[in-house]
This record gives sequence, C-alpha cells and structure tokens, in this order.
Amino acid sequence: MDDADTNCKTHPDAPHGFMRDASHSAGRYVCECESWEPPKEKQKPVAYITGFHNGHCVIQPTDPAVVLPVGMALYRAPREWVGLTDEEMGEVVNRLQQQVEKPAE
Repeated sequence: MDDADTNCKTHPDAPHGFMRDASHSAGRYVCECESWEPPKEKQKPVAYITGFHNGHCVIQPTDPAVVLPVGMALYRAPREWVGLTDEEMGEVVNRLQQQVEKPAE
C-alpha cells in the first residue's frame, strides 16, 4: 500500500490513527482524520441592541456599511454544553425517584 491510498488531512490538529473496521470495509487504510473537521470559527456579532424606542428594540449594526433589511431574523448563538453540576445531577435523580415512587392513580 502506498501513500496514494491514504486521504490524510494535513491540518496540525487532525487526529491520526488506524480505523480497523472502516479500513476493512473500504479495503484500504482509513485514517481517523478522514472524518475529522477543523473547528468552526467563532461567529462575530452583526449587531447590538442599543435601546428601545416606542416599545421596539433599536438595533445598531457593528459595521455601519452593512444594511440590515427590515424583517431580517437575528438568531442567538448556540450555547456550548458544559454538562450538569453534581447538584443539578442530584436534583434530576431526586425527581426521577419521586416519579418512580409515585403511586398510580
């Protein structure tokens, strides 16, 4: 098998390693990096809410040359999941136990 059979990515953070099942199915060496994607760039805000006027938000674009059309939808950036604290996990367990122990009506 020569290097032409591998599709390794050259990104410095790409993981490299032999994927046994995938290699067997493909009939060639399959590296972990083939299904890896580099992390996406963090998005920058396009506008800020600067106040309220007559009960409506006033939105100021971060770049004054950008025109935000009327009716344009603005979305909140998704939050990164950080897991539950021990306290939150305890609350979940307690609620589940209460549901299981609750007598049937």
